[in-house]
Amino acid sequence: MRRSSRLIIPLVLLLAASPTHAHHIKGLPHFGYKDMGWYPQIPSKETVRRVKDHLIIATTIPGDPKAGKQVNIHLYVKQISSKIPLDVPIHYSITRRKLVFFTESIRPRTELKPVLELYQIATTFQKGGSYSLTLHLPDQTETRIPIEVSP
Repeated sequence: MRRSSRLIIPLVLLLAASPTHAHHIKGLPHFGYKDMGWYPQIPSKETVRRVKDHLIIATTIPGDPKAGKQVNIHLYVKQISSKIPLDVPIHYSITRRKLVFFTESIRPRTELKPVLELYQIATTFQKGGSYSLTLHLPDQTETRIPIEVSP
């Protein structure tokens, strides 16, 4: 018994002293994961628009939104000519298509301020259907981002 305890104690000390390596991903994935070939923990959908002098990247998390569940929309807006991210408030509105020619306002025009060059919207769509996120930029540029929500 005494001999086995002499072997166990050094073995435990050796294991306790050796470095352990852990991998932990904090938070949600960002735009860089796509370019690096990594796969996000949560499916996301990226929509890219070039409108006048703006590059707009909209990421919807999750990428397959469900009615009644929160959806996070991250917007990155950059001026193409200067290659500088937009850092001023923009406005957005959300509508839902009811019939071919009729829409229902879900969120009226609302101001949105950037946080570290990223605009963030958290919303819950109450019903399934076809939604449209309209961005209103300071130079009067507008663009629509379609969002399909499952019931």
